[in-house]
Amino acid sequence: MIENYSLSNVDFILISVCLLFFILTIVFFILFLYNKTKKKKYIKNTIELKNELIFQKDNLEQTINKYKNLNENLKNEIEKYLDKVSNIAELSVQDAKEILIEDIEELYEQELSKKIRYLKEQNHEKINEISSNILIDSMEKILQNVIAKTSSNIHVDEEMKGKLVGKNGSMINLFEKVTGANIRVEKDTDVVISCFNPLKREIAIRTLKGLLLQSWINQDNVYKVYKSECKKINSEMIQIGKKTVEETLKLKNDIPEGLYYYIGRLYYRTSFSQSALTHSIECAIVSSSIAEKLGLDSTKAKLCGFLHDIGKSVDYEEDRNHVESGLKLAEKFDLPNYVINTIHSHHGDIKADNTYAVIAKIADTISASRPGIRKSDTKEHFERVESIEKICKSFKGVNNAYVIKSGRVVKVIIDAKIINNDKISILEKRLLSKFEENKLTLNVPIKIIIIRDRNG
Repeated sequence: MIENYSLSNVDFILISVCLLFFILTIVFFILFLYNKTKKKKYIKNTIELKNELIFQKDNLEQTINKYKNLNENLKNEIEKYLDKVSNIAELSVQDAKEILIEDIEELYEQELSKKIRYLKEQNHEKINEISSNILIDSMEKILQNVIAKTSSNIHVDEEMKGKLVGKNGSMINLFEKVTGANIRVEKDTDVVISCFNPLKREIAIRTLKGLLLQSWINQDNVYKVYKSECKKINSEMIQIGKKTVEETLKLKNDIPEGLYYYIGRLYYRTSFSQSALTHSIECAIVSSSIAEKLGLDSTKAKLCGFLHDIGKSVDYEEDRNHVESGLKLAEKFDLPNYVINTIHSHHGDIKADNTYAVIAKIADTISASRPGIRKSDTKEHFERVESIEKICKSFKGVNNAYVIKSGRVVKVIIDAKIINNDKISILEKRLLSKFEENKLTLNVPIKIIIIRDRNG
């Protein structure tokens, strides 16, 4: 027989208590696990933080040590410079300046040399191509005979020589007094006329040729022929100047007529056997061509190129060089400032302040450096060569130097142990500066070839 069983209140309470206890146990277990996980994470973070602090501490110590070392080095450098200052205090201003320049150069020469090499490599080929094209096009326009006639030998038969000499040399003395030129009359040779003044020499030559047409040579004839030739040559010089300016160069509106006479005088003026007038015309043509290629005013360039040596028309009659004489003429005829600067700067007396002056200087170099144009004195040439070699050898690390190609190229042999690759460009720049300073470049740039001597 089955009996119905019902929960009493006591049973219900017991079950509730057990269920509550079970739930609390689970909650406590969960909390325990959570706290344990949190603690592990905290410990891990603490360890990482500790390690980070240790790392930063090490870095800080290294930084402190580094700055300590820098501080020590700085103190040492200060002491060195204090010693230098003490020494400099006993030096002249010039000596102190040289020491300062040497320190700066030593500090930056490597960086500067690398920069120079980089710029050369980047621009050398392009610049060469462009400049070569401009110069070649310009020089093609002056392919003509430019050597002036310098011969002053005149053939005279023996009978006329006697008349020319006169009694006890009276006619020779009179001729030299009137013309201002020297005459040499010897048996079985040509009569030679010489004079420092090229215009007087030309008048003397013409006077002699005029006298040779006379049946008799006397005092009246000498004076008469001389005055006639002076009048003719003065007229010719004006006509030469007029033709050059108005027909050859088309500069009638830019050059005053008063200058025609002086321009004509250039025809009889020579420099290193080159006609000064022909040289000036060449420079005008080259300057104009270069200006056209560069998109500049070709007329201004032509004017500067043509008038840069105008002083040579009178310099041999004045106690001044052709630059000073040219400036005097430029002032007299109120020439433009850019022309005046060209005259003044084309030999480096002052710095060119306009592009046309620079172009004229380039044209001057091109004309003067053409093969066969200029024949310099042998003694002067060897003195220049010796000066170039002496300057090269004065630099530390240069073992020897040889000038070749008529002074246009110098081979410099250096000690590779003293002058490294970084210093070669600096040496080259200093050498060129010295050549310019001593006026050894003339109208032709000097090319420097560096040769390394690894044997010391």
